[in-house]
Amino acid sequence: MGTLFRPGASFLHRLPAGAKLLALIILVTLISIIATNPLTGIAVLIAILGLFTIAFPANGPALLAKQLWSLKYLLAIIVIPQLLFGSSWPAVAANALRLTDAILLASLFTMTTKNSEMVATIERASQPLKPLGVKPQTLSLAISMAINAIPMIAKFSAQTKEAQLARGVKPTAALMTVPLLVASLKYADDFAEALTARGVEI
Repeated sequence: MGTLFRPGASFLHRLPAGAKLLALIILVTLISIIATNPLTGIAVLIAILGLFTIAFPANGPALLAKQLWSLKYLLAIIVIPQLLFGSSWPAVAANALRLTDAILLASLFTMTTKNSEMVATIERASQPLKPLGVKPQTLSLAISMAINAIPMIAKFSAQTKEAQLARGVKPTAALMTVPLLVASLKYADDFAEALTARGVEI
């Protein structure tokens, strides 16, 4: 099963998955509330650069740059329509930076947390919801896949583009759609199979 997890010895790798997941939720919520101008978004981005450097001392900045580059098409889809409809540059930049910061934090979380730990943590946290008819195993699958989704799709997009360039094909939205969809569906199937192998009902 595809994963963004990268082994490491940093304190971010050693932190319990539950603590990191809670921090991710809090940080993304705060970003959506306070990062209402480009300067704040840039300041958060610099802080995220610091976290990447701490997690991966050898190549943290390069990893962050790679993640940013993989988001270029997604950001274009978000930015261009807003500009066409007359939104101001500061507002558009703030929105783009908020999304970028949130995705980068999610990427860092998945890079420093094993999928098995993430699923187990969410499953334990959702146990109190059992009396309400909620299946903790199913909920953990849904949430963990949601957290992984955007970083993984960005990764698949970059891989698809590189493969097409290697074959001498100029990547376009039309040519990338089907391979990207296939890669995403395969990832979902692999994820489901991995959890089924652990005895998780889905």
